[in-house]
Amino acid sequence: MNDAFVEKYGQPMSQAAETAYVQTIVYSDAVERVGSFYPPDVIKAIEDYDIEGIGPGVTTYRGCDHQALHDIVVVQGTSADERDSEYELLKMVKRVPREEVEYACDYFPGELGPYKPA
Repeated sequence: MNDAFVEKYGQPMSQAAETAYVQTIVYSDAVERVGSFYPPDVIKAIEDYDIEGIGPGVTTYRGCDHQALHDIVVVQGTSADERDSEYELLKMVKRVPREEVEYACDYFPGELGPYKPA
């Protein structure tokens, strides 16, 4: 994904561009799986569905609160003399398994509301 972006635009994909790309892929995959653009069907297709290749490890969009759960990457900034390119601003220090940072569905109170569109 990033190689094609670099070839076309001459620089690595920004975090915002990657997020937009990934969310478009998640949405289009759900639409294809349910064969519908109807929002409640698409939402239900994404809930509790495991997705690989969009982050560190497997990502699950949890049905109970719609949080994206995955491993967490801890990073540290790099100095100019540590970089192999001008875009290498961070280095990975540690990968924390999702199980170590996951929290209960009721940790943050609130309701998601009905599936039915307004």
